[in-house]
Amino acid sequence: MTRFLHTADLHLNAQRRNFPHYLQRAEWLLRELEDLAAEQKCDCIVVAGDVFDQPNATIAERQVLSDWLGRLQTPVLMISGNHDARSKTIGDTCLSYLSSLKLHLHLVHDGDPRTVNAFGCYWLLLPYHPWTDQEFRLIVRAMVEKIRHKHADVPIVAVMHDAVRGAMTERNIAVKKSDQITLIPELGPTYWALGDIHAPQQMLPNAFYCGAPYQVDFGELAEHKGVLLVDTDDPEHPVSVDLDCPYPLVTLDEAPNEWPAFGRYRGEWTQRLPSHILYQPAAAGPRPEIEIQRSRVPLFFRLREKLVEQHHPEDLLDPTVEMAHQLAQELGLEI
Repeated sequence: MTRFLHTADLHLNAQRRNFPHYLQRAEWLLRELEDLAAEQKCDCIVVAGDVFDQPNATIAERQVLSDWLGRLQTPVLMISGNHDARSKTIGDTCLSYLSSLKLHLHLVHDGDPRTVNAFGCYWLLLPYHPWTDQEFRLIVRAMVEKIRHKHADVPIVAVMHDAVRGAMTERNIAVKKSDQITLIPELGPTYWALGDIHAPQQMLPNAFYCGAPYQVDFGELAEHKGVLLVDTDDPEHPVSVDLDCPYPLVTLDEAPNEWPAFGRYRGEWTQRLPSHILYQPAAAGPRPEIEIQRSRVPLFFRLREKLVEQHHPEDLLDPTVEMAHQLAQELGLEI
């Protein structure tokens, strides 16, 4: 039996533009995965793509991932997802700098489909690529048949990052049919470790999206975020383990009496609106610096669009106009 943690869609740099301390959430998540794998005595941690949210990962962002892999005692099998890709060329991803690990302890794979024999089973590593249904089925069937020809009873785990036909997003929106892969039981893997869709769900008796382990963006639910604990002896009943992120992403339903400082609201992470409306003059003390977002779009329209998009309350429009004009006068802007 092989026991492993199935996770995906870490999106470690997803909130780079919103929070100056966004990497604290990423470091927290990686520590949680590390501790849980050790506690459950897992043979490995499987990461099914979208390790980063933006492929232009900074030095600090890459360092967070490298440090984690460097100290981790549990082996990692990691593939790239569509968010990791820098171009349409297979293998050109922001994970390429780690692909030379070659399973000394961890394996980070972002190239062509690959079969790996490790930890008591075979792994089909299928990084993201815009396959057609026919291409995908031919590839998987060929990989499985080659293994079964020599090892009839060995478990086979397919690790893939793609949208499967019938999957629903957390906002209950179906992915475009042209972008979906059809899974059929006859393809043969013992377990399908799926990544790409952030809502956990079951696609076949032995095929599961683990979902994102924490909120990647606003609008995603904070509840039931976590990972799957999988045993290859019982591939149809993985155990869901919730992770409680200390920094939930909270969308405000209405304008608070006082705007929160630094994108925080009552101790929780909240949608960071443009910085020039987060400032509320304090009763005493120096006035903090206000970062001005340069744009050809007039200030008022940027404020209105952001508020309507993220919060939707109609009664915010009039106060927003007044606030925009007041701040514009203070800052010497024309709107």
